[in-house]
Amino acid sequence: MPRFVILRHVTPPSFPRPTHYDFMLEADGVMKTWAMPVEPIPGILQIIEQIHDHRLDYFEFEGEIAGGKGTATRWDRGDYATVRQSDDEWCVQLVGGALQARVTLRRQSDNPSRWEFRIEPA
Repeated sequence: MPRFVILRHVTPPSFPRPTHYDFMLEADGVMKTWAMPVEPIPGILQIIEQIHDHRLDYFEFEGEIAGGKGTATRWDRGDYATVRQSDDEWCVQLVGGALQARVTLRRQSDNPSRWEFRIEPA
């Protein structure tokens, strides 16, 4: 099964994005990544931003991020199964340590890098 990880990314004051969570799904040989402003909370809709893909190493990563970009700590990780997927929607079932839930990502039509993110309990 493909893997997912959620990292808490604490950034320095000079960093362009404040402290956030990185939601990562393993796909196509990389970790597809979205920045979330707050930790994942079931039932709460968040608008998250898709950022650059990360190396698969980030599934195991914790610690200082090169280039003075802050630190990352693992919030959760595990496996996932795709329920449905299109260019504008990705629904996955997470099986992690903290989350046993369904996540739906829907791309916003007015800004393709921004997605609606919702967690529904399993």
